Amino acid sequence: MFDLSERRLYELLCRGDIKPSPAQLAPLRCRYINNNSAFLKIAPLKIEEANLNPYIVVFHDIMYDSEIELIKKLAKPRV
Repeated sequence: MFDLSERRLYELLCRGDIKPSPAQLAPLRCRYINNNSAFLKIAPLKIEEANLNPYIVVFHDIMYDSEIELIKKLAKPRV
């Protein structure tokens, strides 16, 4: 289970309520990952580190906007 203080910090960081200092931002990086997958070698995942502790990443260009809208449309009756 999560440590509640770590979970709270995670939520504050994700909402943007806490702004990291320049020293905390310096080691963060963006990169492409393929995990030795043949498909991902052709179309690697774009990953952006948002925070190191707790470790928070943002994946970019995972789905098309049309796919996102379809999922939202399908989920709407259940939410």
